Amino acid sequence: MAAQTGEKPQLYTQLDAFIASDRVEDVVDLAQTILAENPNDMDAVHCEVVGLVRLSKFEAARARMDAFPEYSAEHLAYERAYCLYREHRYADALAAIEGADEEAAAETRFRVLAAQVHYRLNDFARAVALYDALASSDDVDASEVETNASAAYALATTAGGAVAASLPPRNFEATTYELAYNNALIQTALGRFGAALALLDEAGRMATATLEEEDLTEEEIEGELGVIKAQQGLLLHLQGKSEEAMQIFQGIVRGKAADETLLAVVSNNIIVLNGTKDAFDSKKKVRALTADALRTRLTFPQRLRLLSNRALLAIHTAQLKEGAALVDELDVLLRDARRGPDAAAAADCADWAVLLRAALSSRHSKSPKEAVAMLEAYVAEHADAARAKLTLAQLQLTQGNAEGASVTVASLPNDTVNLPALVAVRVQLAEGAEGGGSGSAERIFDAAIEYWGRSKAPRRAIYLQQVLRGAAEWAMARGKAPEAAAFYERLVAMAPEDTAALTGAVRAYALCDPEKAEAYAARFPPIDASHVDVDALEAASSQHSFAGGAAAAAAKRAAKGKGREGEEGNEAAADGGDTAGAVGAGGDALRAQKAKKKKARKPRLPKNVDLTVPYTPDPDRWLKKSLRSTFRKTRRQKAQQQRGGHQGGAVVAPAGSYEGGVSVSSGGGKQAAAVPPKPAASKKKGKGKKGGKR
Repeated sequence: MAAQTGEKPQLYTQLDAFIASDRVEDVVDLAQTILAENPNDMDAVHCEVVGLVRLSKFEAARARMDAFPEYSAEHLAYERAYCLYREHRYADALAAIEGADEEAAAETRFRVLAAQVHYRLNDFARAVALYDALASSDDVDASEVETNASAAYALATTAGGAVAASLPPRNFEATTYELAYNNALIQTALGRFGAALALLDEAGRMATATLEEEDLTEEEIEGELGVIKAQQGLLLHLQGKSEEAMQIFQGIVRGKAADETLLAVVSNNIIVLNGTKDAFDSKKKVRALTADALRTRLTFPQRLRLLSNRALLAIHTAQLKEGAALVDELDVLLRDARRGPDAAAAADCADWAVLLRAALSSRHSKSPKEAVAMLEAYVAEHADAARAKLTLAQLQLTQGNAEGASVTVASLPNDTVNLPALVAVRVQLAEGAEGGGSGSAERIFDAAIEYWGRSKAPRRAIYLQQVLRGAAEWAMARGKAPEAAAFYERLVAMAPEDTAALTGAVRAYALCDPEKAEAYAARFPPIDASHVDVDALEAASSQHSFAGGAAAAAAKRAAKGKGREGEEGNEAAADGGDTAGAVGAGGDALRAQKAKKKKARKPRLPKNVDLTVPYTPDPDRWLKKSLRSTFRKTRRQKAQQQRGGHQGGAVVAPAGSYEGGVSVSSGGGKQAAAVPPKPAASKKKGKGKKGGKR
């Protein structure tokens, strides 16, 4: 309550009444009136600052606090930090929170604000810890704190890397649709797409029921469900179901209930799904990616992806100036992020700008030489730039520089160069390069097997099995059975239930050590044939074999009409049993039927042909009259051709031209369309009609 002191105590009485009735604008106006008469009235200053914050006039509130720094530091520290938070100055807000005294910082409102600030700074691990500490407090809503903690944990898991590895596995009980949605994000980050889709379905049902109870309009409910549907579309896309994902994304756009943030994310996903197919639709969707609100509502990784996709689309559609401007904007975004809380995320994407510049240069000059030089200069300064090196190797291969590509790939970091796919690429390059061959390939396999054998990576066992399997298949294809057998033996030792590895070991040892082959063959699991009816299988097999094969053979022999083959068919039928005998007995009937159909036909000859003289058939005899060499056009047909065809008819361009005007070859050159000859002027004279309708 404001103090009732000063020359006009009735103003303070009225101010207390405005505060009690929550008339915020009147509180601010009256506080300013009091300050006009008494500028040093701290109670009025306090009331004005709180009122301005309630009215979301954060800059004005900070200006008033700056006028009284000592009082603000002692009594308005929270308001200052909150204003900075709402102005998206998260680093300054964190500094204001940390600068408050210990007693104030221990307040629940300070702790909640600190958790929110860390969340906005992408410090998700710290945010989770702060929310967990708040869960035991009686001053907060436990369900809201649980929801915020699950959101921070989901984004930390999605970020991956050391942040995700530092968090223990958690499972939040899906008591609300927000918690179910956040659990789906966690399962998505872990690669469990089926479980994530099930959770999203549950979140959709819970959201519909909850929002209907809150009497929300159908449009508001659809807008809330749009986030869940967008995540379902993303999961379908990740599962390779692009058409179903596109239907969901298009439905969200057509619904017009999504806000700017959701519309931008969905439009970006549509652009990705379109790829190089529908550039016109993608250019329309780009407009949603340029909204001003996205700068503060999206996270740094989201803004980075949206901007890079805009640049790629501009490069693909040959809008090179726009593409260059977008790449410059991306470079500025990365440079600013390196100085802030997104420094780690910016470091992971540091080579995006140079990759886009290389693509821009290659598209502009239609030659990879400049792009190759640009990437070579970049990788010389950044030895761990894996994406840039892989792109450089691809461009070197397009230039026919296989040796340079092999050297570039070999210079990748160990955790990248020994991946199974890159091991296969290096082996192929080594075998194709001069001076390479099987020795180089064997060294590549041995190095990769040794690396994954001593690695501590989570997927080391999977990668080791893939490399061993590839090495074994490579050795078998080149007749190196002992080496292949050794690789298969390690595979069987790692996964005894792997029947494919067991089969490979038997095949390899059969060529070099038959005794070991038999020993490995004995390891195959026994086949349970107790439920199989052997007699039924034999009967079905014999019926299919004789009724199908023997009947076809008998029909073939009957068509040839040879008695010797008929006797062989009867003998085969007698050996085959009753069914075969029936087929053999019918062989004579088939031959007789075929013999009746086989009659000599007289050749078709033209009328009145004289066979006593040599006859040469007319080569145009099967063409229609208008295409024959002897065809002569009528006068009307000639005039029609001279006029260029009837009204609305198309003029056929000569062969080799392109109807669109300019055809672009695969090499990037342009070929002008052939120009049709100019119609000759008609020489027919006569009086034309004037006026009237034609």
